[in-house]
Amino acid sequence: MTPPSSTHRRCRLLAVCLAGGLAAPAVADTAPAPEVDTGPRWALTLSVGLGDDDNLSLLPVAPVRGRYLLAYPSLTATWAGGGYTTTLQARAEWLRHDGHPEFDRTNSELGAGGVAALGEHAATAWRVVLQDWHDPVGTGALARPDDEPDHFVAGAGGVVFRVDAIDAPARLEAELNASRKRYQNHRAVTVAGDLSTRGLVLRAARPAPPGAVQGSVELRSLVADYDYRPLALSHEDHRLLFGVQIEPEPGSAAPWALKLQAGWQRLGFARLRPTRTGFAWEGQGQWAPRPATALELGGRRQVGVLAGDLADAVGERTLRLSWTERWGDAWSSTLAVADTRLDYRYGGFADGEPRIEHVRAADLELRRRLDERRSWVASASTLRRDSGDPALRYQRRVLRLMLEMQW
Repeated sequence: MTPPSSTHRRCRLLAVCLAGGLAAPAVADTAPAPEVDTGPRWALTLSVGLGDDDNLSLLPVAPVRGRYLLAYPSLTATWAGGGYTTTLQARAEWLRHDGHPEFDRTNSELGAGGVAALGEHAATAWRVVLQDWHDPVGTGALARPDDEPDHFVAGAGGVVFRVDAIDAPARLEAELNASRKRYQNHRAVTVAGDLSTRGLVLRAARPAPPGAVQGSVELRSLVADYDYRPLALSHEDHRLLFGVQIEPEPGSAAPWALKLQAGWQRLGFARLRPTRTGFAWEGQGQWAPRPATALELGGRRQVGVLAGDLADAVGERTLRLSWTERWGDAWSSTLAVADTRLDYRYGGFADGEPRIEHVRAADLELRRRLDERRSWVASASTLRRDSGDPALRYQRRVLRLMLEMQW
């Protein structure tokens, strides 16, 4: 499971709750490979930037403020042909802080995936990922008494099978995934973050032409097994979701699309912590009121756990909004904002006062298309976490310049 970028340091709720989901490529959204073999197609992204954080240590007293340099290289190679598509990817994150080397880090990830047609009515997809990453466990994990943040290695893999009915508008998908994550240092504390996951997703959908409603039902089951038993974090996350999806009609003057899933979630723990049940949903919609403008609205609601925190469960509600505008043939801009509400609940496993936190983010991106294969991107982003606990508050600002190339 891919952790959030180190420069954003957002809540790790998804990193725990959906640890197996990384390895699940979407077969239905992948175009079939050409019959004639093609050599590798390369994509290179180089990103450099400057950031500022007003609370690096997340300590209750004397917060540490620091500036840092960052670099994000990424390289992808894709082979297609004979009904198969294979992709290899390598990416890294490099951060260096001015005057605070204890917060420096280098993260790396290797991934591989593929899609294959199995005749005219079936397909399969697979993905594996290996990571060497730094991500803190608990709220004060950035304040360890040495010069290295919490460090883990992880691996994840998954496979999806899809079958379309021959004589009826019906589609079935089955997804299997698994992951393993283990921290390498500060074992007295980070042992709380070690976990293994295994997941199963079953989907049934009724495909529909663009402009018509496509219905679906999905059953998700995720088993998360934490090595450290005293915290009683091991759990099973089961969700039954009903969905609708509408694709834009070709030739529409103001095309729009919608994808929405909603249903029931049960978060059950192996012991000590109380079972949580409730309503869950996720969705997104797009609308292009004119050819040069695109608007997108998305969000989700779910319940999960957070390693290193004694809360019984953490409820999450997220809303996202973005606006993309094309300014001629070469220039475009995107403004995106997001608000996440985190509801920490105590009382079953450990005593504590329930608290509400808000994580708000904004990002402005300006893109200059040089030609069909090259683009420059400049962006400015900010992320702010507000909490009743002063030690957990921080604001982070990042300026970045990115070069994208394909050949």
